[in-house]
Amino acid sequence: MKKVCRHCGEAFVTCPRVKNHQYCGKPECQRTRKREWHRRKMVDPDYRDNQEKSQRAWRAQNPEYWEKYRREHPQAVEKNRLKQRDRNRIGRRQTLEISSSMIAKMDSIDQPSMPLLGGRYQLTRLDARDCKTDSIIVDIRSVPCVERVSAVSRSDCKEGT
Repeated sequence: MKKVCRHCGEAFVTCPRVKNHQYCGKPECQRTRKREWHRRKMVDPDYRDNQEKSQRAWRAQNPEYWEKYRREHPQAVEKNRLKQRDRNRIGRRQTLEISSSMIAKMDSIDQPSMPLLGGRYQLTRLDARDCKTDSIIVDIRSVPCVERVSAVSRSDCKEGT
């Protein structure tokens, strides 16, 4: 059966063993598929916690990694230094307004391309010049339609089971 790739838009033959085949086999399309899967999984607090622990363990096992990288890639260091100088300059001017496009990590969510799924989120304080992997920028608005809001039952919570 043929389908259209969700990333590149080209037709491809699906594999009968893959239930919901949406991406072709091109490396760029597969990277996009994996990135989207990871972005969806980062909503799960257990997965996020596991990712954080894994990264912390890797950093503990490779303490000299960034020093070595900076020594071997001076152009990247200079590029980052210039970008950080710009972010700092903007941060000083905008003490209350944070531009989410200035600093982004692997799990940052861009509202138009990746709408937030309903659920429970852990928020962390976000400094104007800093965006960590475990942070999410949100805009909370009042909901005028009260009858659509339902109470969360105890069975919906992980702690309640």
